[in-house]
Amino acid sequence: MEDERVLVVGAGISGLALARALRDRDIPYALVERRATAEDAGLAINLPGNAVRALAALGLSDGLDAG
Repeated sequence: MEDERVLVVGAGISGLALARALRDRDIPYALVERRATAEDAGLAINLPGNAVRALAALGLSDGLDAG
């Protein structure tokens, strides 16, 4: 069988959250991003309640208050 991994395209907030969820479940994945370096856009992120619950389910709720 060939190398079977989930392809995650884009290292934005959703791509990175998906990559973490896959890693936590020992599911192989490949993350690709077209930009060579991360850029700080200086923008705020508004997280609705369902996004906060999803991040908490991934074990990331402690980092929400760190901003």
